[in-house]
Amino acid sequence: MLNFALPVSSSEALAMMVLFIALAGGLLTLIKPRMIMDWTGLRLVEGRQFGLSEIRGPLGGFYVGVALYVLLSPDRPYLILASAFAFACFGRIVAYALDGVRSRENVLSFIGDAILATIPLMHVLGGFWFIEAIIGW
Repeated sequence: MLNFALPVSSSEALAMMVLFIALAGGLLTLIKPRMIMDWTGLRLVEGRQFGLSEIRGPLGGFYVGVALYVLLSPDRPYLILASAFAFACFGRIVAYALDGVRSRENVLSFIGDAILATIPLMHVLGGFWFIEAIIGW
């Protein structure tokens, strides 16, 4: 059964914010793959358009699917969202270590993915008690 309820705590609101970031980023990638390619520096090989489907499908569609699943699940399994961003971090570490991708963009993207992995994970583990104590929610 599909379920959509507003967050019941500030930590869930933060985790839901990550969910909407994943959803928006996935939709943007799904709808505007050439813009994402320009932003990341990816290029198509002459005569091969398959790269567009790779941008739209595994990059855009996957994040949309994960975000919608978490959003519409009755128990909101935020751990799935945290895992998706954590493994994105792992891929960036592998690219740094094995491929020599030591660019500023890779490091900043790693930091962003790490933050987006940490927020829902902390919600799952109950780690936002200090925020809830301060704002009373």
